[in-house]
Amino acid sequence: MSSKFCKTYKFADITVEASYNYKFLDIQCKDYESNEAPQIHIDVYQEDVERERNASEDGYKFPDGYLESLAFYRKLSERVALEDILLFHCAAVEVGGKAYLFTAPSGTGKTTHIALWEKIHGDKMTIINGDKPLLKVSEKVIVYGTPWDGKERQSTNTSAEVAGICILKRAADNRIKKITPNEALATLMSQTYRPEGKENLRKMLQNVVALSTKVPLWLLECNISEEAARTSYNAMSKENEQYET
Repeated sequence: MSSKFCKTYKFADITVEASYNYKFLDIQCKDYESNEAPQIHIDVYQEDVERERNASEDGYKFPDGYLESLAFYRKLSERVALEDILLFHCAAVEVGGKAYLFTAPSGTGKTTHIALWEKIHGDKMTIINGDKPLLKVSEKVIVYGTPWDGKERQSTNTSAEVAGICILKRAADNRIKKITPNEALATLMSQTYRPEGKENLRKMLQNVVALSTKVPLWLLECNISEEAARTSYNAMSKENEQYET
């Protein structure tokens, strides 16, 4: 059976021809349409939609279009894993041409923290993605916006070099410290989408280890305050200046 939609998009510098059936994905990915020749093709079928529905206890609450979007992003993440691209659960912002990533389990306060950064920096800051951006791991680590951006729908079709990754932890007082790759690795692994194929999974694990060595890593114990945002920005941006000199 033919699909209702067949369009080409560009995510993390990979052009993708997508065939699918629901308007939700068409609207969601509008800002990522591309006229370039596709490098890969992804079909999403109704059976993929049903698989997403059955994967969650609340799956029956969601419309088919939304579930199709999840199925497409899952397939995309599987394919681009072989291109050294990771789906990383974090909030990513850009200030001064550099990106800063904040990661933690859901409900810890990533959205609140980047809102405080935005309050401090105003128009000088861009929210690249509030939930599920893509990371390209090569000589540098680049973060790319995607339209899979959380309940707040915070994203832009932009990219920037990653200058630091910060793990958030709720606390009464604000303090930040550098941590080692070994200290961060378990969290980085848990926040990265794990593809199913053996080779894809091997590449994902390899790239998470590489990610942990290529950018400064931080642990921020914080409350919900502007002081928390200033604490993280001052430490991470200062480290970035040292890297560039």
